[in-house]
Amino acid sequence: MSKISELLEASYVKVGEIYTPEVEFTKEDKLQAGIYEFKNTMNGIVYKAHTIHTDKLLKFKDPRYDQVYEEIVEFYTDASIKKYKALGFKHSSGVMMEGHPGGGKTSLMKLITEEVKNEDVVTFIVDSAYLLEQGLTSFRKLEPKRKVLVILEEVDHLVSNNHSMRILSELLDGQKSFDNVQYLATTNYYARIPEKFKRPGRFDRKIKIGNPPKEGRLAYLKDKIGMHESDSVLEKIADKTDDFTFAEMRELVRSMFINNHKLDTAIKRIKSGLEEALGDSVTEKELVTFLRRKYNSHKPVAVRLMEEFEDVKN
Repeated sequence: MSKISELLEASYVKVGEIYTPEVEFTKEDKLQAGIYEFKNTMNGIVYKAHTIHTDKLLKFKDPRYDQVYEEIVEFYTDASIKKYKALGFKHSSGVMMEGHPGGGKTSLMKLITEEVKNEDVVTFIVDSAYLLEQGLTSFRKLEPKRKVLVILEEVDHLVSNNHSMRILSELLDGQKSFDNVQYLATTNYYARIPEKFKRPGRFDRKIKIGNPPKEGRLAYLKDKIGMHESDSVLEKIADKTDDFTFAEMRELVRSMFINNHKLDTAIKRIKSGLEEALGDSVTEKELVTFLRRKYNSHKPVAVRLMEEFEDVKN
């Protein structure tokens, strides 16, 4: 296997969902537009196809999506590239999405990554600042001008130590930044991100992702229970769940149609919080199960578990 530093042009060996840089074979001349994660192997960095796990994607009129989508897609246009170059700036930008857990940030993120495929964008989703630096460096030697979107999910955790924050800061607007790279960060806890990391130049826009509008709640209900209930019933449920996140809508449907609770009872159980939902004696296993359902998380919930438990105790 040739060293990545010796590669002169893009060339990959594709095995399943993993693309490995290689000079001696030319099976793929570039990464297909899609979502990948970096993997550090004995032979160097490889790019593994990644799936963002969410509930079924529902498209409905949503100003939150329009705002973020326009911000992201505009960046990759020729007009945007010319503006940056005319001002002598690197073509690099950042967008920060913040909002409550379960509010739809991950679904919104998946919709955006699906849309930017049409612009031949490669998306990398990362959970390590060090691996991001190594991965982008290797990728730029293979495809120097390719349009890239980097997903920094739960960025408050990524910058929780000074070393990681320093690496990310350098990539965003420092000496290690790259052209044609845009960063989309998400966080449930914006206030926990250090102020020096949030300074201007790193994230051009901060967009608040509130709870889904009525159109979104109706779309969810029609998808899940539309074949069982009339439109008037769905309207009634949507009207009574004005402050519900998608995670809470999912829990409501479970409560009503699996546990056979009445609407008002289901709403009360969900809004009563963790202690009433599980009782006074909460085991760690019950707590983990509750949180996984609440957040629909495919990641380890250890950190989130402690944060939620501290909130309950206080």
